[in-house]
Amino acid sequence: MIVNRFTMSIATRHFKKRQSGLTVRNAGERGQVMSEIDVARIAKALSHPVRIRLLLQLCSSDVTQAKELVTIFDLAQSTVSEHLRILREAGLVAVRREGSRKLYYARASALIAFANQIDGLVCACQLPEGI
Repeated sequence: MIVNRFTMSIATRHFKKRQSGLTVRNAGERGQVMSEIDVARIAKALSHPVRIRLLLQLCSSDVTQAKELVTIFDLAQSTVSEHLRILREAGLVAVRREGSRKLYYARASALIAFANQIDGLVCACQLPEGI
C-alpha cells in the first residue's frame, strides 16, 4: 500500500498524542484513551490462534456458555476456561451470570478501541516516500 504525505496528514489529524496514551475514537466518536499497557495486554491476548477463534465465535453470537465452546472447538474444558480467562483479563470478553450459568460475550467496544490504537500507531509512523 502506498501512503503519501497527504494521506498521512489527514489520518494523523484524528489521533492526538497524550502522555498517558493515544486518543482514539470509538463507535460513539468520543475520544477514549487506552494506555500502552492495555494495548499490550490485548495484543498478547490475541497472540494465540485459539483465542482468536474463540473471540470470533463470541462475536458471532449474543452470549455463549463455556460448555458450548468446548463442544464447538473440541477442546478440554480447562483449556477453554484458561483462554476465556485471558480474554476476560484483557477486556475483550465479559461474563454475566444467570443462575448457576456463566454466559460469555465479546466486548466490541474494546476491539474498536484496540483497532483505533493500532491505526493510530500506523498513522504515527514516518514512512519514506513510495512505501
